Amino acid sequence: MKTREVFEIWDYLVVGAMLFVSGIIGVYFRFSGGKQKTTNEYLMAGRNMDMLPVILSLMATIQTAVGTLGFPGEVYLYGAQLYLYPLGFTVALIICTFVHTPVYFRIQVTSAYEVSFMQEL
Repeated sequence: MKTREVFEIWDYLVVGAMLFVSGIIGVYFRFSGGKQKTTNEYLMAGRNMDMLPVILSLMATIQTAVGTLGFPGEVYLYGAQLYLYPLGFTVALIICTFVHTPVYFRIQVTSAYEVSFMQEL
C-alpha cells in the first residue's frame, strides 16, 4: 500500500506559526532601535566581539550548511567512499579559520575581496 506524502493541516500550522514568530521578531528588532545604527554595527557587531566567537560562528555556519545539504546527497549518489571528506574538510576549515580570520580581524576587513581591493589602491 502506497502512502501519499503531503502536507496536512498540522504541517501548515507549524510552518505558518514559525514564519509568523520569525516575522514578529524581525519587525520588533527593526522598530525597537537598539544600538545598531549603521551597517557596520549590524554586520560586524561594531567590531566589539572577541575573535573566538567569530571563528566558531564561521566554522559552524560553513560546516553545517555543507554537511547538512551536500554530503548526504553525495553519499547517496556516489556511495560511502566519501567517508574521509568530513574529516579533511573539518581540518582544512580549522586551519583556514585560525590562520585567515585573525589576519582579517587585525586589518579590519570583512572578506578577501576587500583585501584585494585595498591592495589595488
